[in-house]
Amino acid sequence: LNDSIFLYEIATGTRVRVTGPETRDWSPSFSADGKYLYFLSDRTLAPIMGRMDQNHIFVNMTRPYVTLLAAATKSPFAPGDDEDGGASDAEADVVTVVDAEGLGRRTLVAEGIDAGDYDRLEATASGFAFLQRTEQPFLKYQQVTDRGGESLVLWGYDLSTGEASTLMEGINQFHVAADGEHLAYKAGRTYGIAGTSSPFK
Repeated sequence: LNDSIFLYEIATGTRVRVTGPETRDWSPSFSADGKYLYFLSDRTLAPIMGRMDQNHIFVNMTRPYVTLLAAATKSPFAPGDDEDGGASDAEADVVTVVDAEGLGRRTLVAEGIDAGDYDRLEATASGFAFLQRTEQPFLKYQQVTDRGGESLVLWGYDLSTGEASTLMEGINQFHVAADGEHLAYKAGRTYGIAGTSSPFK
């Protein structure tokens, strides 16, 4: 069985399915303005053949995706100016509108990011951050946790430009702060705080 993403409205008890059972979807995170739901999904199928047993092996299946929660929301990748002239006022109340009908058809792949072995996506003030494995893991169903020791690459993605940039290499884990501008990270025995919009050391 594959992991799927659902939205649950506490006030009414309504549950809305965002992704279907055909794909593995995980690590959902709402954008700061409440218009988008970011998540990771294994939807890129480009197998290679193993030399020993000639079985097909699926690697680098993951890409980040963006779901437009309201039917009237424009694609952030459409040409032209941003529909609301840029980021929302941080002090303004954020109201998230979800139109359940056609939600799956409003799910877009994040432009500018090739398929890879990614994990742990979180929204930032300008887009989202996520981790990448650069070596193929041997352990089955390996996951990133606060106790993990994998050496990973942290990427930051700017939704307005559609570009991803490396923020840090050799990181084990990260958590974005509530302001979306900063994050806490763990790299071996080192813990630190850094910004989410530019590379750091």
